[in-house]
Amino acid sequence: MSHLGPYKGSVSVAYVLIKLGFKNIYISSKNKLLSAGFQTQPTYSPVATKSKAFKISLQPDLSIEKDEILALLKQKKFLLCIDVRPDKVQPEAVIGTQTCKKISWRSFFNEDLQIKAEAKNLIASFSKTDRIVLMGEAGLASAGAMLALRELGFEKAVLFEGGYSGLRALSDSLLNTK
Repeated sequence: MSHLGPYKGSVSVAYVLIKLGFKNIYISSKNKLLSAGFQTQPTYSPVATKSKAFKISLQPDLSIEKDEILALLKQKKFLLCIDVRPDKVQPEAVIGTQTCKKISWRSFFNEDLQIKAEAKNLIASFSKTDRIVLMGEAGLASAGAMLALRELGFEKAVLFEGGYSGLRALSDSLLNTK
């Protein structure tokens, strides 16, 4: 079972929309939207509109590809990473020879999926110019954390879409746990 709970869909949809090139995509909880006046049922009759088709423009800078991460690890190049899985899910991970900083993805958000003010303290040791690889178990949790880091100005934050399970499938010898 996913540790994202009811937010799994919100994070997944937001990440996919941003990856496809949509701008100004945000995530929020249902309760936050309802308290802001959003209705669950439309209060108007739908109107047929003639709109232009959206042109997909993939945003490759949101993720690190498997070939690149494998090359970095095989060359023992420095890889700045954050393990966003909850502590109870997995112990701290070591990728290659490097320990990933452990920060649960939920540490970045409050119950309404708004970025916590104290989230900046969690990443104070990082520079906004650093390329930070976020790693979850399968990629969904890291998508949420990546969106938070980018919102906080870390424009080079990326995720490995397959997460630790995808990395294990590529090479068990490069992934260890403490």
